[in-house]
Amino acid sequence: MKKLLAIIVIVCACAVSHAQTLSQQGSLYVYTYALDTNTNATTSYLYFNGIPGHVKSMQLTVTKISGTVAGTVIIDASNDGVAWVPAGAGDTLTLANQASNSGLFPFTGTYYKSYRARFTTTGTQVSSLLATLVRRQDE
Repeated sequence: MKKLLAIIVIVCACAVSHAQTLSQQGSLYVYTYALDTNTNATTSYLYFNGIPGHVKSMQLTVTKISGTVAGTVIIDASNDGVAWVPAGAGDTLTLANQASNSGLFPFTGTYYKSYRARFTTTGTQVSSLLATLVRRQDE
């Protein structure tokens, strides 16, 4: 019974976790996080915590799975992971009802510890979010 319970807990944890990768390309570090699905009118978050600074840009891609996609993705920043503020002017991707919505947001002089993509959708839809953050270690 204990083994069965342990297996169920592991499967559930895997089902709700976000895919995430980190790769290094020379002096660039590329952090990629994916949210498998966002269903109907809801708000979901993708967090980039403990980023050492020198963030250069974030790219957001929302892919329509079904329904009528609408809403926004806003980039927020925080130093303590509790109080969040918009990362900068114009750091919002407005979603249109199309196969894919993408936005590339450059950062200048940002030294926050954490970033997040706040994914808010409206209506009846299913979509996924991919967020990629790039930072340099040598600046």
